[in-house]
Amino acid sequence: MTSRYEETHRRSLGDPEGFWAEAAEAIDWERRWDRVLDSSNPPFHRWFRGGRLNTCWNALDRHVAAGKGGRAALLRLEQVAPLAPVRPELLNVGDQIAQVVRLHQPSPSPGLAPILFT
Repeated sequence: MTSRYEETHRRSLGDPEGFWAEAAEAIDWERRWDRVLDSSNPPFHRWFRGGRLNTCWNALDRHVAAGKGGRAALLRLEQVAPLAPVRPELLNVGDQIAQVVRLHQPSPSPGLAPILFT
């Protein structure tokens, strides 16, 4: 009898495009991809070509919107008393950071990337 992990792993190897297309349906996309895998320029493969998503939305905002705002958002097991801010608190911090970024970087920049410390 194979474990769920083994079956999932086997599927990811046997049908990587189908596997990752199904996995990608679990997150929100601003624009759905045109192709799951573009292998036209090996070894520079591109996943989800044409797609656009907001990682901050998927990591935090959508959970608050789904009614899970009161649940702990971050836990650090190595701490004696785990830091467990709830998602609305993180949204507030995220909004404050976004306001500062907008002040100093008024247009989108490919050089600007969020850094999340744990």
